Amino acid sequence: MAEQKDNYVIWMEFDDEYMDFLNKKCEELAENEIKQGFKPPHLTLTFVENCDEQKLIQYTEEFFENKEVELFINSVGSFSGGVIFYAPRATKELLELQRNYCEGLKGIGDLAWDLYYPENWNPHIALTGVLNDEDAIKAFSIMKKEFNGTNAIVKKVVIRKNGTLLAEINTNVNLSSLRHFTYEDISVLQKYKYQGSAPQEIQQKIDTWNSKHCDDKYFDMFAVTDEDKVVGMVSLYQHTTDSISCGPEIFAEYRNKGYGTKAVSQALDIGKRNGYKIAVAQIRKDNHESIHIHEKLGFELDHEYVNKRGNEVGFFIKHIG
Repeated sequence: MAEQKDNYVIWMEFDDEYMDFLNKKCEELAENEIKQGFKPPHLTLTFVENCDEQKLIQYTEEFFENKEVELFINSVGSFSGGVIFYAPRATKELLELQRNYCEGLKGIGDLAWDLYYPENWNPHIALTGVLNDEDAIKAFSIMKKEFNGTNAIVKKVVIRKNGTLLAEINTNVNLSSLRHFTYEDISVLQKYKYQGSAPQEIQQKIDTWNSKHCDDKYFDMFAVTDEDKVVGMVSLYQHTTDSISCGPEIFAEYRNKGYGTKAVSQALDIGKRNGYKIAVAQIRKDNHESIHIHEKLGFELDHEYVNKRGNEVGFFIKHIG
């Protein structure tokens, strides 16, 4: 009798906000007696066998250390077997992430399931088991309800051996949050934004921001925070009754750490809750960092123009409602 090989699966789990969304969908599926998938909800990277598990853990820790992996979950789909899933946009960055991870496994273990080889990989987050046609239609309807696409950040990577937890690896990415400015933030604004301004001037700015209006239109300004420190600011401004723009500014020493992407995503969620249907962004063509952030979040170039200062500008649009 052939010796049974140990099987390892490596998957990714997400930030608390998105995991809450997935878990609520699972609860709704259960209430409708829909067969569940493997919990907790996750996105599988690959399967491995013939593995040195200590090297696998060490390699995975090093690969994902401080690595920001943000997905735009934008569709609901199904496999021919009747499994219903959420799918992220299969960006070049996401596909390269999985390919590079798998290539780094050489000498550690063998890829074990051809559907999860890089050339075949179909990234997905399955919430159901195999369903009959009637339950599949019902599950699809539940998962599609109140779903317009959302962003998710990978918070940890899980390794399981023969179905049992072997290791959990935190990515240690910065998960920023938004709040309104207070007078306690005056010194931070003096340091990073309004050097040379008197405290009273900055206090007036904070009062104006917190009035939530500018030129008789909706306007809101938020501090971008990581735990107890302010790392930047982001604004929302009404263009029309249905559209809104978002302006992020991350302070220099905190850039390239994922704060801008997360801040824009959270600000747009606020805009959506306030009833806006479209987000717009006017970005100079040489501002590659801002263009990258907005494209990651699902913005698409609508047209280009030259502004009054002679700068080439791209006009980007995203439907949020």
